Amino acid sequence: MDIRWRIFWSTFLLTSMTVLSLGYLLLERTGDYLLEQLDSELTSEAKGAIFILSNPDYKISSYQTLSRQLSDSYGFRVSLIKSNGEVVGDSDVEEEDLKKLDNHYNRPEIQAAIDNNIGKATRYSNTLKTDMRYLALASNKAGEISFVRFAVPLSEIDATLLVLQNSVYGFLFVSLLIAVLLSYLLSRFLTLEYIELISSARKLAKTSGMKGSKRAAVEQISSNLIEIQGALKKEFTAIANERNQFGNALEEMGQGVISINKNGIIELTNPAASKLLGLDNLSVGDSFMEKVSITGLQDLIRETTSSEPGLDEIEIHHPFYRAFIASASFNPDTEESLLVFSDITRIKKLESARSDFIGNVSHELRTPISVLLASSETILNTDIKKEKDLRQFIKAIHRNSERLKNLVDDLLHLSRIEGGSLNMNIEKINLDHIVESTILNLEQEALKKSIRIESQVDKRIEVLSDFISLDIIISNYLNNAIAYSPDNSNILITAEEIDEKIKLSVKDEGEGIPENYKDRVFQRFFRVDKGRSLNQGGTGLGLSIVRNLASTLSSPVGVENLEPNGASFWIELDKST
Repeated sequence: MDIRWRIFWSTFLLTSMTVLSLGYLLLERTGDYLLEQLDSELTSEAKGAIFILSNPDYKISSYQTLSRQLSDSYGFRVSLIKSNGEVVGDSDVEEEDLKKLDNHYNRPEIQAAIDNNIGKATRYSNTLKTDMRYLALASNKAGEISFVRFAVPLSEIDATLLVLQNSVYGFLFVSLLIAVLLSYLLSRFLTLEYIELISSARKLAKTSGMKGSKRAAVEQISSNLIEIQGALKKEFTAIANERNQFGNALEEMGQGVISINKNGIIELTNPAASKLLGLDNLSVGDSFMEKVSITGLQDLIRETTSSEPGLDEIEIHHPFYRAFIASASFNPDTEESLLVFSDITRIKKLESARSDFIGNVSHELRTPISVLLASSETILNTDIKKEKDLRQFIKAIHRNSERLKNLVDDLLHLSRIEGGSLNMNIEKINLDHIVESTILNLEQEALKKSIRIESQVDKRIEVLSDFISLDIIISNYLNNAIAYSPDNSNILITAEEIDEKIKLSVKDEGEGIPENYKDRVFQRFFRVDKGRSLNQGGTGLGLSIVRNLASTLSSPVGVENLEPNGASFWIELDKST
């Protein structure tokens, strides 16, 4: 069989199978649809019959008479059935023959109605000697009648399906004739050039004057075609591999990549671009200027009109701070622009934090070093005769040396926390024990200002945390409360359960925290009242240490102002179960 007939039979069989399948599905679906419509109509009429039966004003003289009246009204066979299955009315049975009817309790439609309030069944009727569709509806409002059953012969549906079936068969016959014609035309069109090639091969063989050369020429052409096919297959495979590699690399890149055509339409993008720009639906075919509202990126694309790439740092401050370094290039041949950008927000924030940190550390170190230098120079260059004066300078040196030591210790501690070198041992901790231990350690500091510390922590509360870290957090909170509380005041430590969490609070009677400083109070070296803080001798790193330790423990921290005065510093801890 030559290639033309192969194509013909393949096309014909495929088309025939498709048409036959569609015809079969049409007949099947039409039958189901007609049955569904019939069931819907029967259900509606059965509900109407139940409404009549449940009407107290409607006087029923005979259920048999009623069933025939309903049948005349609705055009269906109607049966009225008691809860025990006894038929007390049937429109297609004489009244004297009702007693001869079988008990209907076990009929499929009745059983289904008992379970689901409605039952349907298709079966052969021994009474009417034909296939029937039954629909029974259960009711507890129709007196002694528990079931109303409607029935209709399926002969009308069968007749409708027969007409449709004949029409479909006619359509299939015409379709098959068309399929034969189309298959022939398609096979002829597809093999036209192949036939011309074979004809040329035969002419070549004939002019060569060699016997048996017809077959040889055809085989040579076939061999060449196979070689060309192999070469093309290798080329296509190589192109596909390169495309896959490029696609995978583009998908995995951390940088955003967007290619834009001369009309401003996105031709190519990668997931990183949507993520970095905060867009969920950036896709090929979108307008770049409409989707990307960042002015800096839009300007970079507009200004890049040569093959020289443009490079710029772009900062965004709303709705939150972000920074990008972006490069855009223009291809004059395709008139397309390529935008590649990286998020450098974290780098910018680190640079800013480093600058602030150096400035803050320099400021914090300058004061104690200046005092140390001035005091030591005074002792060295002045003849101090009074021991009292000498002791004052030595106390200043000692006090500021101690402050420098605390500052360095806190910086080292903070560095270990942020560097991740602090090992956490999460264990079950009795909260009252660790609070009482902290109070005992700082009791002398509180007594210097006549401050009373009271713990209202339930002795039964246990939390999951790192003991050393939690001790440092509570100590910093309590030390902070003592430092900023007035003399003869009270400090209260409480613990309350909130949604499987324990909220530990240290409450003082100080001046509280201004609303505009609440978000900054846990930052390094931040002080609400710098002059007063320096007098207290703090390093300005205590609450920063608290925040970093709490972050490592995944425990939220915060501060709230109390009425009429005071502040409550809190931390949420996991409750031990």
